[in-house]
Amino acid sequence: MDNTEIKEATIEQIPIIQQLAKECFPAAYIGIHSEEQNLYMMERMYNTESLVHQMTEGHSCFLLLFVNEEPVGYCAYKPHVSEEHTLYLDKLYLLPSHKGKGLGRLMVEKVMKVAESLHPQGYTIKLDVNRSNSARAFYEHLGFSVVRSWDAPIGNGFFMNGYEMKLSKPGGI
Repeated sequence: MDNTEIKEATIEQIPIIQQLAKECFPAAYIGIHSEEQNLYMMERMYNTESLVHQMTEGHSCFLLLFVNEEPVGYCAYKPHVSEEHTLYLDKLYLLPSHKGKGLGRLMVEKVMKVAESLHPQGYTIKLDVNRSNSARAFYEHLGFSVVRSWDAPIGNGFFMNGYEMKLSKPGGI
């Protein structure tokens, strides 16, 4: 059995996130984004200054997923800016060689445990997924549902076309 561990990432581990992103992000958007759009988005989201900002002023918590002590994926979540008892799952990426093994589910379950510990009276997790991304089916399998469709310019003439999805859980007894 593989040794799987999820750890909160530190600023010192930004290079690990960046290396994973170089492999995970473009693979997740093959046939969806152009190479130019991927490069533009990678530079905006994964340069060191941006990641430090996300982890500090942006209040994002990054989690690193390790299998046999090797990093194979990451996710990030943060409090939702306008909704109480809600976390926003901002990122969730796995190396292509590790997809389909239940590891994405482990990361989502970890975020659910965090949400429950912060909001035992009940919580919601929201996320956005590209409308053309097969990850939508993954999230639906975990109980998320589409609540709206959106289109937004992201700069440099590029657009994101997505679904907002959410999962709500009632509180404990």
